[in-house]
Amino acid sequence: VSNVTWLNADVTKKELYEMLLSEYKTADIIVSNPPYVTEEEWLQLDVGVKDFEPKIALFCDENGLKIGKKIVENISSFNLLNEDSIFAMELAEKQPQKICPQIGKVIQMNHPIWNSPKNEWFVLCDFEGKDRFLVKICENESGV
Repeated sequence: VSNVTWLNADVTKKELYEMLLSEYKTADIIVSNPPYVTEEEWLQLDVGVKDFEPKIALFCDENGLKIGKKIVENISSFNLLNEDSIFAMELAEKQPQKICPQIGKVIQMNHPIWNSPKNEWFVLCDFEGKDRFLVKICENESGV
């Protein structure tokens, strides 16, 4: 795909977002699945998971919130979302509200996506009804 850019970068560093803004301006789609497992959860994880996933891919400081908070903070600070765009981040249950206190709504998975909130942060539940996805759909106010 010619219009997709894959970056291997530290998403907690402000310099990354400065570079993204400078080089690419805004994004149409940002998807993130950052590490969000707490130390306590890591210790209780099944050996099958620990044998196949490095700790750095799953574990995160500050009760699993540090990286997600940095991503949302920097995307918001640098206004990296285009007028017509979507941001989605997978987290552990109840983490979206801790990462983004300005959440407006919690929506069940069977809710029609075209009827989702626009221009505000909201939580999308998984198929088990757990609030796990932090989402923002930006839409030009004129609807175009």
